[in-house]
Amino acid sequence: MDGHERERRLGRKLDHIRLALETEDDTRYSGFSDVHLIHRAIPEMDLDDVRLRTEIWGRDIPSPFFVDAMTGGPAETGGINRALGSAARAAGWGMAVGSQSAILDGGGDLSASYAAGSFDSTTLLMANLPASAGPRAALEAVNAIGADAIQLHLNALQELLMPEGDRCFAGTLDAIAATVEASPVPVMVKEVGCGIAREDAVTLGRLGVAGINVAGSGGTSFAEIELLRGEAIGGTPDTVDRDSFTGWGLPTAASVVECADAVCGLDPRPLIAAGGGVRTPLDAVKALSLGAGAVSIATPALRILMNSGPDELVKYLVAFNEDVRRFMLLVGAMSPHRLGEVPFVVGGFLKDWLSGRRLPTSRPL
Repeated sequence: MDGHERERRLGRKLDHIRLALETEDDTRYSGFSDVHLIHRAIPEMDLDDVRLRTEIWGRDIPSPFFVDAMTGGPAETGGINRALGSAARAAGWGMAVGSQSAILDGGGDLSASYAAGSFDSTTLLMANLPASAGPRAALEAVNAIGADAIQLHLNALQELLMPEGDRCFAGTLDAIAATVEASPVPVMVKEVGCGIAREDAVTLGRLGVAGINVAGSGGTSFAEIELLRGEAIGGTPDTVDRDSFTGWGLPTAASVVECADAVCGLDPRPLIAAGGGVRTPLDAVKALSLGAGAVSIATPALRILMNSGPDELVKYLVAFNEDVRRFMLLVGAMSPHRLGEVPFVVGGFLKDWLSGRRLPTSRPL
């Protein structure tokens, strides 16, 4: 990659941060509003009995939450990742860094911009690369930050709307399979705002991935961000269907159910992570009840950090934990694992979606 292309890629990462902060919250439907948990008037437990501790990939960790991939590459992003990492550790959360493609392109050591601080054995730090990167690049990305796992991201829609984006996606499954086979750490495959359907989750499960982060619609819309970027640099794709592209994807709640159903018979069972449109602690509780084993947030954490500072972000993440524990008591679950057993009812469009896909729309007592 020549110097001009490299500078353009780094500039794009700064554009992503700026537009994520400037763009209003996505109004796309995440599905969580149609999930209704059953209140237990006699929970028969004390709040002190409710714990967030859970096991992920054989490790006992403080909570099932992590700050998801956002940035890295330009020197200006180093402070962001360090602050996000520090806040995550303080709250017992894990963290995934942004795509590390920049450090694999040559032309200078950018590893420091991804450094999120030291995560110990009780928390998880995840590297991040395109799913097509392959095992050698994955190992380099993991070693560059001392990661405990790696996310391989899928972002076909974003690339299609990016003026300088990829247009070739054949061979992705072979690259994922090779990375899974060679990786010394767990491999999670992640979407970037469009969700993962049952059909693709079945395929990923057969490849032996350790996790699937659905990252469905309802969170930050990178389709919208790329269209805005294109307008700014005079490279907007020739499309007459902007609204359909920005509204494309599976609602996060639907994608969680689809993926959980797809892998339920596998041993070991891949971890399902719910990213995309999780905006409240109750959303997180609903996601865990629908079959997720972990939950991620991204832009809300970035906004709090950039607008209010690291101390406020720590307060937010700690308060998020405590609200989740309160809701867990109200549905009678002492642990995140037990949330997978609590009753729920699904209504509205999500019920229609799940019914049409022959998936459960409720869990009885």
